[in-house]
Amino acid sequence: MPERLRVGVIGCGLVAQTQHLPNLAALPELFELSAVCDLDLSRAKRCAERFGAGRAHRDAADLLGDELDAVVIATSGDHARLVADAAGRGLGVLVEKPLCLDVATGTALRAQLAGAEQRIMVGYMRRHDGAFRGLEQATVEVGPLRAVRARTAETAASAYLRDLPIDEDLKADEEPSRAAGEDYSFLQERTGGSALSARLYKNIVLDSLVHELNMVQALAGPASSVAFAELSETGASAQVRCERATAQLSWVATPGAGRYVQEVQVLGAAGSALVRFDSPYLPASAGLLTVEGGGPDLAATWQRTTGPAPLGPFRLELVDFHAVATGERRPKTTFDEALSDIALCEALGQAAVRGEEVQVQRAAVEAVGRPTGDGSTT
Repeated sequence: MPERLRVGVIGCGLVAQTQHLPNLAALPELFELSAVCDLDLSRAKRCAERFGAGRAHRDAADLLGDELDAVVIATSGDHARLVADAAGRGLGVLVEKPLCLDVATGTALRAQLAGAEQRIMVGYMRRHDGAFRGLEQATVEVGPLRAVRARTAETAASAYLRDLPIDEDLKADEEPSRAAGEDYSFLQERTGGSALSARLYKNIVLDSLVHELNMVQALAGPASSVAFAELSETGASAQVRCERATAQLSWVATPGAGRYVQEVQVLGAAGSALVRFDSPYLPASAGLLTVEGGGPDLAATWQRTTGPAPLGPFRLELVDFHAVATGERRPKTTFDEALSDIALCEALGQAAVRGEEVQVQRAAVEAVGRPTGDGSTT
């Protein structure tokens, strides 16, 4: 029997109520939900009752003072301090993206952890999806790799949330240009833009597009530069030069559309493969993979489609996290990967402001080993 871990959840907002808490409750052989925490104590108490947690706290320090083996950090904003506090107590840590808000903070945090980052896993749930793992394998099958494309149409979340058993105030839609809840003036300094561009950078790039950037680097290798980027109230687009191919990304706010769409495609010399994801708020939002290939004879071309799998990526992510927290394996989505993603985010934000190509900070990516698609690392 696997070791059952005592886990606490910090932050009882949207992703916790739609995914982390229900999936922890569905894995009683792996986890005991010991405690939850939220700045809104009444919300924490409701979640403790709904999902069977033993204790509810308002202060994260109180939760970390409980007898725990692991913690899930699902708060908004900068996660660096909470990661440091949890890892400093020897806990396994699953932290939602972004790991932190800027490279300088992430670099300082890595030095502070002094090796403890081996038990920290960053919440890029798509990387645990069976369809995405199939896409990594297909990258070799249809190679050599020529290009990667990522396209996301971010529709109104309320269409997916209205019938879910979550707090009613979490079902309201938000605009990408919404005012940040905290002072992000330092992000304005990092990108060199206006207060509006800093908000868009935080709300679109760091909070959402970072998922696509992580998947792109997993497929095409570490990014060296952002050749082009544009950021507006309706979305973002970018061209990113990576080690093995150039990637094109498009993220568009489509609040009037009926369905959320996220697609990642690899184009190789021998064919192509595409994975399509539905909303991350669905109970089981597993992806669908389509691979195409053939030769110069049109009659010899072929296509196969697999998925979606019965288990969603958030459930699979927690299964992997259990193995990381118990020391059975290294994280699939590592601290160093997440830091390289922040470096790429910064370069994208700066390219959008300057209107010119921007190099990615090498110091943040030099030590990063990313999957090549065949199970090895760069």
